[in-house]
Amino acid sequence: MGLLIGLIIWALFVAASYFVGKQKGRVGAGVALAALLGVAGVIIMACLPAKPAGDAEVQRRYDLQQAEASGILPHPDDLYAPPQPQGEPGAYPPEPPVRQL
Repeated sequence: MGLLIGLIIWALFVAASYFVGKQKGRVGAGVALAALLGVAGVIIMACLPAKPAGDAEVQRRYDLQQAEASGILPHPDDLYAPPQPQGEPGAYPPEPPVRQL
């Protein structure tokens, strides 16, 4: 019974550190510190400064590059590429064939 209570308290410390880390842009560090150090990890996480906004942008770009490389997302140039003309320039699109009755 004591082990179960200890695990519940430990999980609460990890959750608290997760939310503190989320506010500071350091979710992974928050969870890792609390998982390894318990309440001391939560205190350390609370004392750490927030990440600069530029780091979040760099991380977002890195995540997008990894997703593109793995084939999950298309390359951004493919998403925003202008439409390619079909046929000769200035030509109207071909008319659909007429069905004979």
